Amino acid sequence: MKKKYAFKSLDGETYIVKIPKPIDMKSFFVFALPKSGSSLLDKIMRDICSFKKIPTISIANDAFQCGVPFVKIGSDIEKVLHLQGYAYLGFRHFFDFQTNFDFSINKKIFLIRDPRDIMVSLYFSLKQSHVIPKKGTAALRLRNLRKATQLIEINEYVVANAKRFVNIFEKYHKKINFVRTFRQ
Repeated sequence: MKKKYAFKSLDGETYIVKIPKPIDMKSFFVFALPKSGSSLLDKIMRDICSFKKIPTISIANDAFQCGVPFVKIGSDIEKVLHLQGYAYLGFRHFFDFQTNFDFSINKKIFLIRDPRDIMVSLYFSLKQSHVIPKKGTAALRLRNLRKATQLIEINEYVVANAKRFVNIFEKYHKKINFVRTFRQ
């Protein structure tokens, strides 16, 4: 049985985050850039966690289902970040606020992709197929992005939006201590 915690977005919209019962293990985090294969990674990790009986929390997905954009999540969300017991999935952005949670302690998976491929994928997704929530500011934002994207060509879109992806990556780089470990 999952507990449900209600939060208010920075815009005052309510969203629910589902929290299952923890297990005795160190939590880990799965991060990805948008359109880097994040949906596939999320599906694979959910299947693995289900098979291994690892409880998952997806702050981003839970907020999105309620129509709340991830950038509108406030610092009160730290109440559901725990060092022990969970796999945290679904991150495609990092928090806009300065978090007090120490991510350097826990293991992380971070999926990246060639930025040129990301931009092409994002263009066609926004133009044609990206899921739009039924309500909320995320729904309005995505509908407006779809209309705008349908009016421009891919090269114009890429040039206009490339810096946004640099900013997303830089936010991850600055706020999370990624350590590369190789096993032989």
